[in-house]
Amino acid sequence: MAKDKSVQFPDQSMNDAGEIVDLQLWVDEFERFFNEKILSEIRTTIDNGLQTAPYILISCAIDFLVTFWTGTDSTRKSYPDFVNKYFDGYEGDILYKELRCRMVHNHTVGENAIICWDEPDLHKCTAGNKIIVLNSQQFFEDFILAKDRYIEELRTNHKLLENHIRRVNKMGVLSSINPDDLRTP
Repeated sequence: MAKDKSVQFPDQSMNDAGEIVDLQLWVDEFERFFNEKILSEIRTTIDNGLQTAPYILISCAIDFLVTFWTGTDSTRKSYPDFVNKYFDGYEGDILYKELRCRMVHNHTVGENAIICWDEPDLHKCTAGNKIIVLNSQQFFEDFILAKDRYIEELRTNHKLLENHIRRVNKMGVLSSINPDDLRTP
């Protein structure tokens, strides 16, 4: 069975020797991969009415982008820095603490965040001192905008592109494989 070329990264942007031959195509392929592999899974959880899964997956996707942004592992500094740079109206430290640490690892949020569903009018409202309300659909839309901002900067910022390539070379990305390819004849 052939690989699904529509979701492979890197694909046509590299030659057989593993050298990048077209940097803009590299970014295009990464964006397509990200949209088809990661955004589509998050969208599915929202469309199916799952309540906590979208927040967990978005937080993991932010972590994923942070590793490309820095070219290294995500840290307690780089995650909030990425949020502060690419998200409008969010405090990176709060998202790091409440979503990335508490929601992802403990399936809960702390005293600085409230999550809700189907309450778009409450999204990004504050409820007291440093308490943010997040509505899943709007948070997802804000995440897409942040991703788009990062991708646009990646296209023109040589340092970001170097970080991105370093991250791919160090850790790779999750790609589809046909299970039959793992079986010996």
